[in-house]
Amino acid sequence: MSQLKRDFDAKFRNEAYRCRFRLPLNERLDGEIGCHLWTLYNRSSIAGKLYISSNFICFSSKVYRQVNLIIPFRDIIIVEKHTNNSNISDFDIQSALVITIKYEGGPFVLSNFTDRSFILGKLSSLLSEYNEKIISIIDLPPITISPPLYLQFNNNFTEEQQAYENIRIAAWHTHFAIYGRGSAMYRTNELYELLFQGIPNSLRNELWLLFSGAIYDKEVNLNIYRKYVYESSNVKNDHDTINEEIERDLYRALPDQEAYQQESGINALRRLLRVYACYNTDVGYCQAMNILGGVLLLYMNEEDAFWTLAALCERLLPDYYNTKVVGALIDQGVFSDYCKEYIPELYDKLEHLGIAACISLSWFLTLFVCVMPFESVLYVIDIFFYD
Repeated sequence: MSQLKRDFDAKFRNEAYRCRFRLPLNERLDGEIGCHLWTLYNRSSIAGKLYISSNFICFSSKVYRQVNLIIPFRDIIIVEKHTNNSNISDFDIQSALVITIKYEGGPFVLSNFTDRSFILGKLSSLLSEYNEKIISIIDLPPITISPPLYLQFNNNFTEEQQAYENIRIAAWHTHFAIYGRGSAMYRTNELYELLFQGIPNSLRNELWLLFSGAIYDKEVNLNIYRKYVYESSNVKNDHDTINEEIERDLYRALPDQEAYQQESGINALRRLLRVYACYNTDVGYCQAMNILGGVLLLYMNEEDAFWTLAALCERLLPDYYNTKVVGALIDQGVFSDYCKEYIPELYDKLEHLGIAACISLSWFLTLFVCVMPFESVLYVIDIFFYD
């Protein structure tokens, strides 16, 4: 096998790994091995693969969506051999490892390794050498982070809507009690089905940050948002043109939402977009980012919305938000091919009118925000971040 092919294969495996588990762009897969995960919630041994990288241990079941698990190294206390004094008989104790974490959840039991000693040595070595680079900026004056805008606007539920929201909240908390909460929660079919009922407004900040993987970027970049708030307020010249573009688009973001009919909402969106343009000068500002940023600010605090917008532009929708929108055009082409194959009559009509390519580009760039009822769009975004 040529070196070039090996390099391409390694790159493909890294990208597939990061995409599957929503991990940062700099994460590199070290290796993978077949094993079983003992799941406490149903006392079963699930066959799958263990993935090890520089900052994470991940597990994915052989059966699609049966269970996924993501454990950041920073959360691990110890990895050790399983003791023989367990009354559990459904897995091979002689080949089992136990991962204990700092927070509620776990311990996680992995078994059926072909060489437990090698895996234990590998994980112990990585943990002993683990030194995640956390960028922390100090000596910056404090700033006021705006809370989710829905708390101030658009929270006038009818009695029936509030009752349904309370049912959803109760269902999610029941799920957390069984499957865990936070980074190391069991991500199961049950979670996927629950997503189709929608995430309650009060949990969207937490779960959008988690499911998008933005939480991992935020945790290693302490106070970076605060730094760029100050830089964006002081930078002139190079950013004047970008700021003018942002100003033109602010009031076009979500005009039907009460939050963006008020200056407090517009100011929060302005700051978010200016900070991101200063943070990522390669992207700067692109049309449709105002709409996505507007949706994020409705349900997330300002800093979490920033990291989630960064995850969208840099990982989840690569090459969408630049002058050439290459990523969106590629997806648009795939969509066009599907339309031609499965709904040929409609495709031919749109093609004849010359608008087949025009109408769908904004769908992809805005995650359908502009073409669907807003409540329906929230369901789409809930599932998009997870899947």
